[in-house]
Amino acid sequence: MVRTIDRMERDGLVRRERDAQDRRRVNVFLTEEGRHLRDPLVPCAVAANEAATRALTGPELEQAKDLMRRMISALDAAPSARGKGESDRERI
Repeated sequence: MVRTIDRMERDGLVRRERDAQDRRRVNVFLTEEGRHLRDPLVPCAVAANEAATRALTGPELEQAKDLMRRMISALDAAPSARGKGESDRERI
């Protein structure tokens, strides 16, 4: 994720700001150029999501969403899997 945001920042699509209340947190915002690209890309993302989930029933889709939420929670709670001397930026 960090590499992707690094590239987007380099390309002028996003900017990073430290959170005023929690200095450990970095917020990422779209720049004007990023907002211009967002509008034509959102329909593409929606179409891709619809194509990927078209074959699922309602209950299957809800189960898939639940599993993804649980995986994200597990990753958020897990200690970093970084190697010796490796920073988060190097790992990602």
